[in-house]
Amino acid sequence: MRKVGSLENSEKADIFRWYLVSQGVDTQVEGIEENSCDIWIIHDRDWQKSRTFLSQFLSAPDPGVYQKHATEGRKQWKKKVSPTKTPVEVKARTQLFHHAASPRQPNATYALIACSAIYFLLNFLDRDRWLFRHLMISENFLASSFGIRSFREISHGQIWRLVTPIFIHSDFFHIAFNMIWLYQFGRVIEGHIRTLPFLLLVFAIAAPSNLAFYLVAGPFFGGMSGVVYGLFFFSWAYDRFSPSSPFRLDPYLFKFFLVYYVLCWLLSAFGFHIANTIHGVGALTGLVIGYLASGHFQNRPQAIKVNKNFIYNTLIIFALLSGGILADIFTR
Repeated sequence: MRKVGSLENSEKADIFRWYLVSQGVDTQVEGIEENSCDIWIIHDRDWQKSRTFLSQFLSAPDPGVYQKHATEGRKQWKKKVSPTKTPVEVKARTQLFHHAASPRQPNATYALIACSAIYFLLNFLDRDRWLFRHLMISENFLASSFGIRSFREISHGQIWRLVTPIFIHSDFFHIAFNMIWLYQFGRVIEGHIRTLPFLLLVFAIAAPSNLAFYLVAGPFFGGMSGVVYGLFFFSWAYDRFSPSSPFRLDPYLFKFFLVYYVLCWLLSAFGFHIANTIHGVGALTGLVIGYLASGHFQNRPQAIKVNKNFIYNTLIIFALLSGGILADIFTR
């Protein structure tokens, strides 16, 4: 999916999108109720000719000359059997993702939610905390005299401990918040990249973020929030760097997650037990994987230019990650 351009009002956008349909181009429209309407094409192969059509449309003295083709486009579409290809009007402030529907069921997403919910319920019956002790990253609470923590269980083959803390949630708000976001991101990402790659993505985000927090503050932690941050930034990076991204996020989501990330530092100072390091490392891991998966680096193999923007963005990432780590060090 790729953006062709924008039109200033819904009337012109409606005429142009049906004109594209008459030319055999599947379209999608965003922002139909706002001041500017963005025109997207479903298939990347149609992008160049759609750009040409848009230039011709904008230079036409009267868009009404396209009305005949638009009417024909509507008639053609009514004859088609599949309703899933109908040009979609997206309300950008009520949908997190603006995407073509995927026929695949997000089974792994449902399984992750189910495992989290089952553990949360069983935990009330687990008086000896047997489940908790076998899901946490380590039962060794102390570091060595050099500050190095033990990996005794993991080194003895219990490698699941790198991932299983994601199923541990402390209260209802904690699990509800994380499961809502996991469902929102997981069903879309899994629907497009398939179940096994999605699970590998979740594990690739969970392991380093859990490991980082363990090294910073010890084994008492849990939750899916690091994975949630990783999935969001995976989607954000893929959408930003891939011309045919199936993920188009509401721009306000980036601001929300950034503000929430910093807000958690402040909440930690007031006694809330928040794993800020997990949020930061999870976000950074998802960002890197999303960039690599987008193919942007392969399409532009030249060396990275170390300019002011590169230094500025690197410093921001370093400051945000360091802030989360320091918040955990001084509040745990």
